[in-house]
Amino acid sequence: MSKVKQHQSYGLSGEWRLILQDVGRGNLQQAIDLYEDGNTIECKVPGDVHIALTEAGVIEDPLIDLNGEDCRWLEEKEFWYIKVFDIEEDFVQDYEEITFEGLDLTSDIWLNNKYIGCHNNAFIGKTIDITSNIKVGKNLLVVRIDDGVNSVKEKPIELMKYSWNNDQPYRVWMRKPQYVYGWDWTIWLPTCGIWKDVHIDSYHKAYINDVYIETQFEGNRISKADNISLGINIELKALKNEKYTLQCELYKDGRYDDANSPISICSKDVILEASIVNYNMKLEIKEPNLWWPNKSGMPYLYCVKVQIKDNEGKIIDTSVRKHGLRTVEIDKQDLGDNQKSFTFKINDNLIFVKGANHVPADCLLGRITDEKDRRILEAAADANMNMIRVWGGGVYASEAFMDGCDELGLMVWHDFMFACGYYPDYDEKFYEEIKIEATVAIKRLRNHVSLVGWSGNNEIQEMYTSAKEYHEELPWYGGRFYEELLPSLVKSLCSDRIYRESSPYGGDMPASYEEGDQHTWHFTHRPNWEHYLDLWRFTDFDFKFLSEFGIIGAMNIESAKKCIKAEAFNPDSHEWLYHTNTTSEHQLLNIIVNKYFGDCSKMDIQEYILKSQVIQAEIMRHIYDELRARKFRCSGILLWTLSDSYGIHNWSVIDYYLGKRPVYYYLKRSMAPLGLTLKGYEAQNFDGMANYKKYYKGEVKPIEVTVINDTLEDKDVFFEYRILTVNGQVLKSGEIAQNIEANSTRVYANIDFSDIKKDIIPEETFLHAKISCEGETLNENRYFFAPYNKLNLSAADIECTVNRISDIKVKMKLQSTTFVWMLHLATPDGINPSDNDFDLISNEAKYIEVEVENAENYMPEFFSLNPRTKVKIINDSKCLN
Repeated sequence: MSKVKQHQSYGLSGEWRLILQDVGRGNLQQAIDLYEDGNTIECKVPGDVHIALTEAGVIEDPLIDLNGEDCRWLEEKEFWYIKVFDIEEDFVQDYEEITFEGLDLTSDIWLNNKYIGCHNNAFIGKTIDITSNIKVGKNLLVVRIDDGVNSVKEKPIELMKYSWNNDQPYRVWMRKPQYVYGWDWTIWLPTCGIWKDVHIDSYHKAYINDVYIETQFEGNRISKADNISLGINIELKALKNEKYTLQCELYKDGRYDDANSPISICSKDVILEASIVNYNMKLEIKEPNLWWPNKSGMPYLYCVKVQIKDNEGKIIDTSVRKHGLRTVEIDKQDLGDNQKSFTFKINDNLIFVKGANHVPADCLLGRITDEKDRRILEAAADANMNMIRVWGGGVYASEAFMDGCDELGLMVWHDFMFACGYYPDYDEKFYEEIKIEATVAIKRLRNHVSLVGWSGNNEIQEMYTSAKEYHEELPWYGGRFYEELLPSLVKSLCSDRIYRESSPYGGDMPASYEEGDQHTWHFTHRPNWEHYLDLWRFTDFDFKFLSEFGIIGAMNIESAKKCIKAEAFNPDSHEWLYHTNTTSEHQLLNIIVNKYFGDCSKMDIQEYILKSQVIQAEIMRHIYDELRARKFRCSGILLWTLSDSYGIHNWSVIDYYLGKRPVYYYLKRSMAPLGLTLKGYEAQNFDGMANYKKYYKGEVKPIEVTVINDTLEDKDVFFEYRILTVNGQVLKSGEIAQNIEANSTRVYANIDFSDIKKDIIPEETFLHAKISCEGETLNENRYFFAPYNKLNLSAADIECTVNRISDIKVKMKLQSTTFVWMLHLATPDGINPSDNDFDLISNEAKYIEVEVENAENYMPEFFSLNPRTKVKIINDSKCLN
């Protein structure tokens, strides 16, 4: 029995064959002959030629040790992909097309020995009509591809010497990920290959080409709207002149409601001629649920199903889209002194942004999986983040990535793919290519509610303004894109999104602190600056929205061992530096550890790693705490970066192997919906490190306590604090109960310790504070009275009671007779703790749960910053309270 005539899709991903040739030396017949003779290697699609060559044993994995340095010869090669596949008779209908979702980069394509097209843009797919070329039975598909340099080697590149990251001057002409030519956080490794799925689609009579859903309501405040409607714009392509029926159905979010039956239906009969046409339909929503960012409310998603039926009532194509109801705008309040705020406003409510910048999760695009992206996004949401900025030197976000952000309530601020270079907007062919690219990207992503805004590029206005100071004649190449083309496309294709010309952008200078968003790197990138590496001075600046900044820290030891061989496992080896942030030509990581803890050459590798990590974690929490306490004068913080593209000692909170650095857990606590900030004399900046003893001999100021409520509800908060010694002696304590208004910040208390100053030994004393509601601890924080390298911490004897509560989960009770600074649970593969890298307060129990692969055989391993840490493991079958 034949199949029902309707839209069918045939996947061509999976196993292909691959042939290497020198660039320009291969041809179709030669490739076919080599294939038939068996002179090919196996490769996977989606993928990358480096992956295929690694699996075939031709090269070593380029992300391990120094292997990436041995891959430069691949840049002189072209690659011939070959796929033989069978098509059944029932698959062939009225129209067939083949789609390559991602080709990186310069490509030529043949089907059954006929040349069917070319492509030269890795950011968008290529779709080709193959109705007359596809055949029943065996088909031969051949793709020639190279990394793209050969197609632009005659282009002018004189301006690239004035750009940043200019090791590959031709990169601005190539529409491929810019980071593959090396950045200050990744290596030079030009990608090449079929890096996304390939599929053939077959259509009967007509099909749905695009669906765009717009939220419509009366008035200007969605939060006050009783009834909301959805405008459904449907783009159809008719293959036969006929009467058709369009039907739209709306379903609730099955995560929160019963979604078995539609709550709204509309249909329309249309008579189509063979062409592309657009139709508008409307669905009504009563008692609507809005979509909210993470921790501000439910990220509610309605489901819209669009179907087209033929004149016999048979469904011939279906499109299903998720849609969230929300509005977005930027609120700019006058702050005086020619300054303005920069605050995202969602559903009429100001939202303080907490999040991170996202770069591709692998140096090799074809190795990035939806599963890995999802795990990274889930970790971000679990850490209380509510925004991800997709950086402009990588790739446009995938559907799976955006679906994850929609579902998790992670707002997306998306750069167009331009970064730190002068892009040739004067070249009309290039300009038209960018117009097509941007149109495709906007239309693909615009149905995702998480997408709240676009930036024209990454740092190009800032780069140009800086270079212009020394080169007045420098032309503004790229300006037509960011100032004319891109804003006009955003306005016409998704007008409900924010558009910014660049990030950073605002004020008289693109990165100025007066307004807009800021990138701040001079603390770590400008050795001649007066406050170089004085990291606790980050908060001296009046940021309005800190959208990019970072502090380097080491990978966890388990991750480092995966990419650096044992004999090179020291901070001065070539391999170690190859896997260290590339600002480290002067060994930045070593310098930071030396600055704050003394001579790192005297430390073993685990101590070195932990001390670099605690600097990263402590300063990042300090910045998040301090800037949150200024809301909404400062309205957002996006750290660099969420994750990494290879194993590297770097800025990220989640490393390439998905290991969570201590900074992840520190920021998870800092970004909790109820925040707690302790602000006193800063003993950790260079001035404080030198003069803290003098300070405590004079008049001391109270420690300021600020409580931040990022929820949209009032909260009754109970605050308690203790000033105590590392051995548990309480010198002073207190408690306060107050109501904190919704979405507000308040100086909650000022802790005066002048009355006990004579009893305080700064090196052995700290302040611990926490806030709770109805007995549940919402947040806690700690303040040291002395610099880190002066702390007089006792040797730690810790008792760890382990209760195995299932085959894959244990619960642990941890307790110490002395204060323990940043107790770190080792996390080899398969170990996922509910919390980590926390302090232990003397004689107070700390409970955590740990997901493990085998609870019966699990034995935890701990490290800390105390001079000696011993952990006694007690196995207990009783349930821990």
